[in-house]
Amino acid sequence: MQRTVLDYLESCYSWEGYRMKRALHPKLAKRIVWTNPKTGRSGVYEYSASKLIRDVQAGWGGRKAHSRRTPKAERQTDIKILDRFKDMGVVRTQAAWGFDYLSLAKYNGQWKIINVLWRHHRD
Repeated sequence: MQRTVLDYLESCYSWEGYRMKRALHPKLAKRIVWTNPKTGRSGVYEYSASKLIRDVQAGWGGRKAHSRRTPKAERQTDIKILDRFKDMGVVRTQAAWGFDYLSLAKYNGQWKIINVLWRHHRD
């Protein structure tokens, strides 16, 4: 499980789409809930597995990712396994961009991330 989570986090810093693809279930949904400060109304923005893989390959992810790859010394990859039961688990991560709550399942014998709920540090 931890290797899968590290693939997810580290691929955002290193722009290695193959690692992101390896970590994700094809039906992944990554969501962020945000509130419009002008209206006070909440909305949900959602990423699919394919969009997340494409964005990582294009250089999205981690702090300062659009101008350069994040140096290894600046790559935060804190992982806390919150719960695990048989072939499923829940993990909390903290990275340079914020916090992620990951739902994982064992799929064809490998841990895969099925769902992600996340929040920026700045929110």
